[in-house]
Order: sequence, then C-alpha cells, then structure tokens
Amino acid sequence: MRGPELVRLLPEILGRTYGTGGGTPLAAMFETMATLLDPADRRLKDLDAWFDPYRAPDGMLPYLAAWVDLGWLPTRAETQGEGLTTERLRSLVAQAPGLAAARGTGAGLQRFLAIALDQPDIRVVDTDPEKPFHVVVELPKAAEGERRLAEVIVRNEKPVHLTHEVRVT
Repeated sequence: MRGPELVRLLPEILGRTYGTGGGTPLAAMFETMATLLDPADRRLKDLDAWFDPYRAPDGMLPYLAAWVDLGWLPTRAETQGEGLTTERLRSLVAQAPGLAAARGTGAGLQRFLAIALDQPDIRVVDTDPEKPFHVVVELPKAAEGERRLAEVIVRNEKPVHLTHEVRVT
C-alpha cells in the first residue's frame, strides 16, 4: 500500500493536506507508514495459504493438526526419525474431516493407517470369536519399520473398550 492509497482511508481534511505533489512532511509520514505496512500487506495477501495444509509453512502445520485433533501424532522432528513425515501429516490434516466421520470403525482405522504409513495394503481384522473385543492390525512387510508409529496410532484411534495387536505379515 502506497501513501496515496493510505490517504483515501483518512478523513478528507488530511487528504487535502497531503496534496497532490507530495514533498510535504505529511506525505513523508504516509510513505513511511506505507513502508511499515508492506510486510503485513504481503502476508495478508497470502493468508489463505496459512490455513491450507498443503501450502502452510512447516511451522504452522502443528497448529493445524491440533485444530483438527491430530496434535497427538508424533512427527519425525520430535522423535528423531520415528514419527510422521511432514507430507504425511499434511495429508492427515487435509483429510481430517473424513477421518473423524469414520473414527471408531475398522474402515476408518484402516484409512488412517494407510495415509499415515503410506501403505495401502494394511488390513484391520476383528473376526476372532475367542476375543470379541479385540482388533488385529496387519501391516505389510514394507511397513515393518513403522510398527511403533502404527502402535501409537492404533492405541489412540481405536475404540477405548477394544484391545489390539499390531502384526507384520
């Protein structure tokens, strides 16, 4: 925003004092104000990017995750390499409404794990008649290195009355 643009926002008497050619102390003050407001104007111009999980700065992502109740997820920055990557966290935050709608179901848990581990072949099995309140999550061999992350996710996303087991098949 430049000085003349600022003048339009002020009372008419100040606009007349500003003049048309500049060079007055008031014109210098408006140019200084415009210079001070430039960083804020630039940031506000791209404000929508701060709330888009795919375009938000990395530092904003934990706040977005907390807003959609995913702040409990461990990230690689916090766990020295055993948590979620930034890209996977972005995907989970973007798909949080659909995941929340399916929370507590086998399909919801399977979808959550598929996004978080980037493994589409995860199976959630709950058909053991011996243990009616038990769920088994079967990870493919490719996801063996992410078993601890899968444990954390299953513990937090399954219904509280269920016991669980994570296996690598």
